[in-house]
Amino acid sequence: MSDFNSYSQYGEDYVVYSFFKKRTMGILIDIGAFDGYHISNSYALYKKGWETIAIEANPIFFDFLIKNRPDAININKALVKNEEQKEVVFQTEPTGLYSGVKPNTEWFDTTNSNEIRVPASTLNQVAKEYVGKKQIDCISIDVEGTEEEILSGFDFNTYKPTMLIIEANDKETKDRLVSLMKGFNYTLSAEINVNLFFLYKPSLLDIIRLNAIRVNCIAVKTLHPIIESSSQKPFKPESRIAHVKRMLRFLLKK
Repeated sequence: MSDFNSYSQYGEDYVVYSFFKKRTMGILIDIGAFDGYHISNSYALYKKGWETIAIEANPIFFDFLIKNRPDAININKALVKNEEQKEVVFQTEPTGLYSGVKPNTEWFDTTNSNEIRVPASTLNQVAKEYVGKKQIDCISIDVEGTEEEILSGFDFNTYKPTMLIIEANDKETKDRLVSLMKGFNYTLSAEINVNLFFLYKPSLLDIIRLNAIRVNCIAVKTLHPIIESSSQKPFKPESRIAHVKRMLRFLLKK
């Protein structure tokens, strides 16, 4: 087993680390970063030395994000499609895990929900200010419903991230994202549970190499910063049989 400490829900951070040949430097933009630690796709890479740009709209959990990554780039904004939009109405619920501009009411606790106004920006503006001409290795997106809006307003001709990880909780959302990303020359190249991995103009070898990564690392139990009952139970490392089944399920669809 690898000595890599994973803080993701299903080892997505280990997959990124392995795909980029276990580099100790890189650039990852984490959209919907929450507190930057609990169920995070970027915290492990941040600890490894990667430059992480963490974006979280909810001001309550943004305070925790700053504490968890005091020397990183942390942005308290909601991402939108148009630069003219300067703020949005953001709906919050107690755990913060399902809060958003367009939260999924299947999980959203409307009983204790609250609406707040938060500053807005586009992904282009973030990239222009904090990335410049450097290569973006990975973008991780978990925003509960506004993925397409954020991506539709992004200049993929100027910025060509190598990989995107986007959460899709149902088939309809997945199909829309696959269609959208295809228009930007990205191919759905792997899936781990609800997370879709897209690669820019991948070769068949790239897709095979990504799927060949077995999630076999140390899974860290992360605690919710406020609610103890929302703690993340660590995933079980993939057995060889489970990994082969997952790989074949995906590749046989291609």
